[in-house]
Amino acid sequence: MNSPAIFVSCVSPEFRTTRDLVAHALTRLGYTPITQEIFGTEPGDLRQVLRDKIDGCHGLIQIVGRAYGAEPPTVDADFQRVSYTQFEFLYARKRDLKTWLIFAADACQRDKSLEQLDLPLNGAHPDPAGYQAERRRLQDDYRTARQNDGHLYHPAENTHDLLLRVEQ
Repeated sequence: MNSPAIFVSCVSPEFRTTRDLVAHALTRLGYTPITQEIFGTEPGDLRQVLRDKIDGCHGLIQIVGRAYGAEPPTVDADFQRVSYTQFEFLYARKRDLKTWLIFAADACQRDKSLEQLDLPLNGAHPDPAGYQAERRRLQDDYRTARQNDGHLYHPAENTHDLLLRVEQ
């Protein structure tokens, strides 16, 4: 008998280690976690790869942090301008999959500090602070929308609390 697959979504530079901890917890609970590391990141637009992986899952857990993360090369026809991580949740919800949102507070363990996240990949970018601020605003808007759209979400004050939310 196959165990139900759960897609674990987060901005990798922010929560890669935490995502691994969540995947281990899901395995202990009898689920098959699906994470980005399992299928990699091919160059180009990853939305079809994400759709295919999410379509094979029974649900999606998203760790919602402060970072926006990478975004597709074009605006999404269904969801407008979104990061890949935002796309994952919105797509799963559109497909009527069971979805869980866990809002990670600033005390949760991060792989990079907030100051290091959402910076341009191009070191010669003319305005790295503006680039970062725009992405933070986009993520803040997403966080606010998810907290106000009627979807159940769970706050997590620290990483231990976050893992308890998954176990529950």
